[in-house]
Formats: sequence, structure tokens, C-alpha cells
Amino acid sequence: MVAFRVGSRSRSAETPFADGPLRSRELRGTGASFGCCIVGATTLGVALTTSGGESLERDTDISFPTTLMPTPFTLLLAPVALADAQEPARTIMQDTQTRLGMVPNMYAGLANAPVLLQTYVEGYDRFRSESGFTPAEQEVVFLSISRENGCDFCVAAHSYIADRKSKVPRAVTDAIRDGAVVPDAQLAALHQFTTELVRTRGRPSEASAAQFLAVGYSTVQILYLLLAISTKTISNYSNRLLETPLDAMFASRVFHRDPQA
Repeated sequence: MVAFRVGSRSRSAETPFADGPLRSRELRGTGASFGCCIVGATTLGVALTTSGGESLERDTDISFPTTLMPTPFTLLLAPVALADAQEPARTIMQDTQTRLGMVPNMYAGLANAPVLLQTYVEGYDRFRSESGFTPAEQEVVFLSISRENGCDFCVAAHSYIADRKSKVPRAVTDAIRDGAVVPDAQLAALHQFTTELVRTRGRPSEASAAQFLAVGYSTVQILYLLLAISTKTISNYSNRLLETPLDAMFASRVFHRDPQA
């Protein structure tokens, strides 16, 4: 029998393992790989004790994950081709093909539920036309929501649109992507408030709201941010569920989130 003892600032655990040698390369695994679950322990030392009483000391740092991440679910639905799309998705996809010369992969995924694509497009267009935010501010909102929701596809797509159409300064877009300080006081307040609105599920702090209003935005625009959040929740969540591949058009601004997100 081999006993594996973990010493930690927070806890100690002693877990028996099946007979046999424990090779040093196995020490780089997680608690689960040894057949046990040791959570939140950063080891200060490892001791292996065999049934014969032999002690094998190891000075090493082994970090066990705070939580064991479950395997994400993937929605196995094939993208819908324009020729096979049902209304109202078919008209939306045809119009998009005419305007852009392509149909984004995201639309082909959403077309599995035609009214979902319709709801997304209508919400997106309404926010663009009626929110009172400038094109650059709209892009900051969409980028902030998409990054907070962990949607690589939408962060890349809106980075591309920010560069080519909305004319957001590249330094602003890159700061949002990188989680850095936005180098523009007004856009920084917009980014911070939008992110907090998503993160707190509609319960931002008074200080964050005061800063948002102090730079010139209105209380009514807070409600329009909810429209943007609702719209991007459809695209962000669907892209994550479907693992939507990034279109070549947006490849120059590819984005990869923290793998733990």
C-alpha cells in the first residue's frame, strides 16, 4: 500500500492508493488523477510512504484546482444553409448575404431556431438605432458584454467592426479585450458600468452608476443597456453552446478567453 500525504497551509490529507509505484511524473497531476479529490490545497511538500515503511520525500509545488471543472456541453446542431433555412431566418440570411457577401456562421447556427435569429437581429438593430449611444459607444457595449460572457466569437467580430466601421480607437478595443484600463474616461465609465451590470445580474453599485451618469449618459440609457445585454446573451450563449467557428472575415481579430471562463 502506498500512502500519499499532502501538506498545505490550509489543510492536510492522507489518502491511500492501490499497491504499486507512484512515478514522479504523476505528481504533476491533480488530486482527481490519483483517485482522490483534494480541493484548494497548494502543497508545501509531498511524502510517499510504502507498506514497508520506506519514506520518499518530495519538495514540490502542486496546485490542486479549487473546483473540478465539468466537461462543457456542446449543442450538436448543424449550421443551416441559406437554401434550407425556414422563415423568418431565410429572409434575414438572404438580406445579410446581399449586404455582406456572406452569411456569418453565427446566423447559420441561430437559424436552427428561426425566431431566435429574428429576435436577435431585431434587438440588435433596435439598440443600434434607438439607444442614443454613438456607433463607437455601441461597440464598447457589445465588446464589454461579450468579453464578460466569455464569447470568443463575438469579441472577435465586434473588434473587427470596431476597427473597420465604428471607428473605435484600437487602444480602447484592445484594453477591453485585455481586461486593462480603457484609455478614455467616458468610454471607460461605459465599459465599467456595462460589465458590472452583466456581472451583478442587474445590481450594479451606486458608485458605478454615479460614474456612468456623471460622464453624460442618461438613466434611460441604462434600460437600453439591458436591450444590448439581452441581445448579446442570445449570440454569446448560442456561440458557446454551438462552438461556432470564427468566420474568415473576423480572423484578423481572433480572441481566446481565459480557458477557465
